[in-house]
Amino acid sequence: MKVVSGSGGGFFWSAPRRPQPPRVFSAGGGEGEAAVHGRPADWVALAAEDWTLIFAGATGDTRSAPWHIGTGDHPGVGSALASPERPLTIAPADTVTRRIVTAVADGCLGRDEAARIAGQLSDKGAAV
Repeated sequence: MKVVSGSGGGFFWSAPRRPQPPRVFSAGGGEGEAAVHGRPADWVALAAEDWTLIFAGATGDTRSAPWHIGTGDHPGVGSALASPERPLTIAPADTVTRRIVTAVADGCLGRDEAARIAGQLSDKGAAV
């Protein structure tokens, strides 16, 4: 079976809408929806005035998948299993596993604090 999706087809965490869109940033220096959406990264963070969500790809396959990011009408973060540019082919009886570990933090965290937490969520950091 071949799986192709517009840009989702996997996990998506919806965040509450606020008057100001949340800030989004990722490992490797990505900042803003345009810089993070559709690109792989070890982790991404979505931060509003009073909360921050940090999503860490906990396996190599998960980290290599592009992130699906929304900051406007439907704020949230997801890991795209497949896209037109990157279809996922699954042979009969095969399985696909992705693992995302999410931290929910009080307050609007900055990049350094989000990176520290993300490092504890992945198989690259502390045991999960």
